[in-house]
Amino acid sequence: MSGVRSVLGTDLLGARGATDADQRKIDRTIVRGCAGGVWSKDECSKHDEK
Repeated sequence: MSGVRSVLGTDLLGARGATDADQRKIDRTIVRGCAGGVWSKDECSKHDEK
């Protein structure tokens, strides 16, 4: 699990998505997961869909 933690970081801890700051924390976590190959390219593109 330390490998996943090092890729995803700890920004997501405590984020609820209720504020702009929370959303930035979520976005940073997703970006790291996509860059680290945790999720597929198709899965990552879904994060940008509104």
